[in-house]
Amino acid sequence: MPRLISIPAFAMAILAVASIHSRSAEAQQFGHPGLMPGMGPGQMAQGPMGMGPGGPMGQGPMGQGPMGPGGPMGMGPMGPGQMGMGPMGAPMAPMAGPPQGGCAMCGGQGCAACDDGSHADCGDGGGCEDDGGAMIDQVGSFIDCPIPITQVKVRYDRAINFHDYDRALYFFPTTVANGGQLPVREGVMDFKDITTIIEVAFSRRVSGFVELPGRIVESDLGPQANGGPNRDGFGDMRAGGKFAFIANDCEYLTGQVRLYMPTGDAEEALGTGHTSIEAGLLYQWNFAERWNVTAEVLDWQAINSPTIPGTTNLFTGNVIQYGPGISYDILDHCGDCGNMRVSAVAEFIGWTVIDGFKSGPQVPVSADGDTIINGFYGFRGTWGAHTFYGGYGHYLSNDRWYEEIYRLEYAWRF
Repeated sequence: MPRLISIPAFAMAILAVASIHSRSAEAQQFGHPGLMPGMGPGQMAQGPMGMGPGGPMGQGPMGQGPMGPGGPMGMGPMGPGQMGMGPMGAPMAPMAGPPQGGCAMCGGQGCAACDDGSHADCGDGGGCEDDGGAMIDQVGSFIDCPIPITQVKVRYDRAINFHDYDRALYFFPTTVANGGQLPVREGVMDFKDITTIIEVAFSRRVSGFVELPGRIVESDLGPQANGGPNRDGFGDMRAGGKFAFIANDCEYLTGQVRLYMPTGDAEEALGTGHTSIEAGLLYQWNFAERWNVTAEVLDWQAINSPTIPGTTNLFTGNVIQYGPGISYDILDHCGDCGNMRVSAVAEFIGWTVIDGFKSGPQVPVSADGDTIINGFYGFRGTWGAHTFYGGYGHYLSNDRWYEEIYRLEYAWRF
């Protein structure tokens, strides 16, 4: 990516171009092609410029005081792409042309903040300045984004064929812990979640968010299981915050805390019936041109877990969530201060249950050590302040939450 010229050199180039334009206009007025009145060839008449005493306007060569090392400077004619610097004779480097459409092309890295026209090139190891204009941008969806962003997001999830749906009460409640009838373990549950997510970034490093889910549950467990085969309503609300320990043009390392509140009706399987908290680290690195890697490690813990009837055992346990992701920008174009990007994304997430239970054929059995691995694949498209994601996921391990999941997501960033 071409380096941006320095502010002093850019200002000097502007002054030189303006001087040539003015000299040409006045020369045409007085009938001297290419010369101001009172000037000889190759001379430039100029009065004081705050750089030392200058000669009077229109009288011979330019008088100018010292300008640091090099002494007086007489400016000769300006050649294509460079400035002739009189006696010093040291030409400047060619001037970078104006960015197309007012934005830098970003070296194939997109223009998440091209309103200031400045971008580092992460691909060649340059740039990556702390608290500069953000170039790194959200790419995945199933792995939480580490970048604090002011946005409103709407997400649709369709999960099919839950197995051991009440494992550790992570996704669904259990009628065992609630004192109801033991559900049929071979039965399956599906859900559709429509979630509105509002996030406010207070700075480049800090944001807070709230997630408001609506849930539709479809089940073949029968009318005795969790209130009936199909129901819908408001789910468990979530709220949290992010703090970025590392925040630069190419890399983010962020701590995140999320609180799960039991606002959904557990008897209708719309919520888990307990409060829980999740904390961990999120990471994203723009390691090469068009390439990003992401990762997360999160620890979910129930706060007020129900016990299994007749025992002191808590049905819930810790659930550790972890995984990497990678993305490649298939299309990356910047123009008119609006970026257009299409990225192919692959994410792999694992969950390991510690000290939890799940419903068995007759009585609850331990879920300690159950490990679920899922693969998620999709595309993210970004156009200016709007970003879209469409993806699909399925299980890769013997243990599973669901057999497959479909996701559509739209976000409007401010």
